[in-house]
Formats: sequence, structure tokens, C-alpha cells
Amino acid sequence: MKQHSQAKMKLAQTIVAELKAKMIVGLGAGSTVLCVVEALKNCAHAEMQVVVASLETLEACKHHGIEAELMKSVAYIDLYIDGADEVDPGFLCIKGRGGAMTGEKICAEMAKSFVVLIDESKKVGYLGQKWPVVPLEVVPWARSSVGRSIVKMGAVPELREKKSDLGNDIIDCHGFNLSEPFALASALSQLTGVVSHGLFLEPRPNRVLCSDGQNVYDLSKV
Repeated sequence: MKQHSQAKMKLAQTIVAELKAKMIVGLGAGSTVLCVVEALKNCAHAEMQVVVASLETLEACKHHGIEAELMKSVAYIDLYIDGADEVDPGFLCIKGRGGAMTGEKICAEMAKSFVVLIDESKKVGYLGQKWPVVPLEVVPWARSSVGRSIVKMGAVPELREKKSDLGNDIIDCHGFNLSEPFALASALSQLTGVVSHGLFLEPRPNRVLCSDGQNVYDLSKV
């Protein structure tokens, strides 16, 4: 656990050192992003515009005296920074353990550059190797119908107690065959009532920075 914490802080310090004045910087959600917020408080953030993908990140920014807004306040993002639950060699990702995938997808699509920060435990040979769960954000009225569809597709739906930032339900889908992620993503997107899912396939990150707790390396250059 200590190694993971060190890795996240190393990653946060590395990406914050790359930020420049006048940039519109987007921040996702999760523990790695909260480390970025922690590192950001010590740099010249007043010269940047910070937008966020989740209410938790927004609250963290306010706690550290960083002015930030939800992404709806801008038309584009220069650099979007986020974490991931899994990243494969082609930079396809599973995200959404924090339940903020809708805001995160909006930011990723708005971004000129999208960078994902991971510790080594999140690097996998194929999607589902370590975290075989695909989260769905679903409007509450469709919860039962989507759940039945998930069962027909061969997975087991599990409803989270916590709602999304938008007040929707989150269903964790266990047991999907992830050998064809694009086909699965398309099938999930077509289910009536599904707002978004945790397969981040397009746009995929431009860069993935990975840390073992001691060093940070860019997987796009490996």
C-alpha cells in the first residue's frame, strides 16, 4: 500500500511539473487525481484554468484553495489528467471504480491531450486481467431492464449503494468476456437507459505514465 501511495505521488509531481501558465487543465476522479490536486496546490495554479470531471475532485480543489469548475464551463481542455483501473498495451482502459465515468468521458473527448497516470499494478496484458468489472451509469428507471439485459449478455450485475454525481444508478457488471472490447462497448451503449460505461476505448490516452514507486516512465516511449 505504501508503494502504491508513493507511486501516485511521484506521478502527480511529474505531471504537475509539465503544466504551463494559461493552460486549461482537466482533472478526472479517484485517488491518483487527488494526489495531483495535492501537488497542484504548490504550483502556480492561479495562472491556469482548472476544470474537473467529478464533484469529489471539485471539493478537493476547493479544500486546497485551487479555483476549479465543472467541465461544462469550457469548450475544450488543453490537458486532461486521469487515472485508470486497468490499461492494456494498446492504451485501452477500464475506468469507473469511482463512479465518475460520464464526466471523465466528457473531459477526455474535449481534451487536446489525454494522459493517464497508473502505478504498475494497473498495467495489464489484456482488459479484465486484474479488474474484470465494467461499471455502467444507468438512469434509475432503467435499472431493472438494464440488469436483465446484462444477465442475457453473460455477466452478473451488482448495484452500488452510492449514486453517481448526476444522481443515476451505478451497476458493476462482473464476468463479461472482454476479448472484443469494442463490440462490448457498442452493445452496452445501445442499451436504453445506459448513460455511460467504464470501457474507455476512444478516445484512448495519448500518453500513459506509470510508476513503481521509485521511478516514473512513459509507456508511449517504451
